[in-house]
Amino acid sequence: MQKKLVWIPAVNFAILFTYFINYRQLPSEQKKFISGLLWAFAAAVIITISILPRSGRTNSK
Repeated sequence: MQKKLVWIPAVNFAILFTYFINYRQLPSEQKKFISGLLWAFAAAVIITISILPRSGRTNSK
């Protein structure tokens, strides 16, 4: 299960990285949208980090 959960933030990071490359060329409305995506990505990372240790402990038992 852990291996499947790890690639989800990695894919999100790759998508956001491509947005970050083109960030300077985008209009202000899309910049607001991307900043919202960054906050959602940060929340997803925190949730994933908090879930992974719990699933690891339950699997070890």
